[in-house]
Amino acid sequence: YKPVYNRIPEYVDFHYSIIGSYVEMSAYFSDPEKLLEEKLFKGLEEELQQIPRKVSETYFEEFKKEHCL
Repeated sequence: YKPVYNRIPEYVDFHYSIIGSYVEMSAYFSDPEKLLEEKLFKGLEEELQQIPRKVSETYFEEFKKEHCL
C-alpha cells in the first residue's frame, strides 16, 4: 500500500484543481459538455433573441432625438 499512500498528496492536488474537478465531474455525468453548456450559457438563447429588438428600440430613440420627432 505504500505506493498508494505516497500518491495521496498528488491525487489531492489534482482533485482540488480546476482540471481535476472537471475530469472527476465528467465521470459522474453522462454528458459533461451539456452540463457545462447549461451552466455557462443558461439563458443566452433568450438574451440573443432580444438583441434585434433592443437595437431597433435604441436606434429609433436616437433617431427621434437627432431629428426632433
